[in-house]
Amino acid sequence: MDDSQMKDKLVKAFYHHIWQILKTELNLKNKITAINTLATPVLVYSFGIINWLMKLRRQIKKKASNERIHHLKADVNRLYISRQNGGRGLVELESAYSAAIIGLSADIKQGNDRLTILVQEYDANKIKNSLQKKKPIQ
Repeated sequence: MDDSQMKDKLVKAFYHHIWQILKTELNLKNKITAINTLATPVLVYSFGIINWLMKLRRQIKKKASNERIHHLKADVNRLYISRQNGGRGLVELESAYSAAIIGLSADIKQGNDRLTILVQEYDANKIKNSLQKKKPIQ
């Protein structure tokens, strides 16, 4: 299975989880918590493996507007601000991506065992999509 097929499958699963959560009769706080714990990890686990940029912010805002979670003309950043600071508390996918890539890269760099050294050598020789050379999304 190539990257485009896997990306389509993951995005479809991500949206399926979001749609199922938004159909429930949970209150807004619990819906956001459910999205953060059930839908977001579907994508987070694939960040180091599948090469893709996260362009899902627009789709999430559209669905949030359709489900009356977020007003169309409201500031998009309010979705991602913590609840204690007046926002909705949704996990920002770009931040999750950066945290996953930085964590995975640090684990690879600090490993001392034989298999981790092999991964370091393999990753260092990759020209494209090397975890050690990736930079977080700004």
